[in-house]
Amino acid sequence: IKEKVSWLYELARNKTIITSNGKVLGSFKMNFITLTLPALQAHTTAELSSVCLNQFLTECKAKFGLANYVWRLEFQANGNAHYHIATDTYIDYTACKLIWNRCLSKLGYILAYQNKFLGMSFSEYCRLYSENGKIPFNVLRERFGRGCATRWDSPNTVDVRAVGNAKNIAFYISKYITKKSDEKLNPIVAKREPSETNLRLWFCSKSLSALSAIEI
Repeated sequence: IKEKVSWLYELARNKTIITSNGKVLGSFKMNFITLTLPALQAHTTAELSSVCLNQFLTECKAKFGLANYVWRLEFQANGNAHYHIATDTYIDYTACKLIWNRCLSKLGYILAYQNKFLGMSFSEYCRLYSENGKIPFNVLRERFGRGCATRWDSPNTVDVRAVGNAKNIAFYISKYITKKSDEKLNPIVAKREPSETNLRLWFCSKSLSALSAIEI
C-alpha cells in the first residue's frame, strides 16, 4: 500500500482547482476520502464493498475521470466498515456525499438513518449528541435544524481532504492508511463476517498495479 500511495503522489501533477463554494486550490495533488456508514452495519462487508463501494468507484470514474487510486478497508469500534481512498482526482465533498449516500440507499442505510431521527425531538437529540456539554448548544441546534430541513435524508457520511504539494505528505498518508490496530479482531465484526469469506482489505487501480516492476 505504501508503495502504491507513493507512486500515486509522485506521478500526480499539480492542478488548480476551484471548489463548488468558489475556493481556489492552487497546488492540488491528491484527495484523501473517507467513506462511512450512517447506521449500524447490517450486511457483510463483502456485500457492502460489492454493492456500494464498487458503484461509488464506477460512478466516480464515469463522472470525474477517476483513474488512479488506492483504497483501504478498516473497522470502527462499533464494528462498522469504513473506507479510505487516496486519489489524484479532485472530487468535491458535496458530489462525493451525494454519490456515496445514493450507493448506501441501495442497502437501506439512508432509510435506517431517517427512521432513527424523524421522530426525535431536539431535547432528545441534545441528550444523545452533546457529549456531556462538550458540543455548544448553537452547533447542536444548527445540526438538528439542517437534519430536519432535509428530512434526515443526507447524512454526513464522507470526509474529503485536499492535499497539496507538501513535504513527506505521501509518507503520512500511507502511514495513516496502513496503520495497524493494537486490538484483537472486533467481536462484532467476527460475529457478522462468515469465517470462510475471502475479504479484500485494500486494492488499487490497474494504473498503479502496473508499476510494480518500475523503479526510480
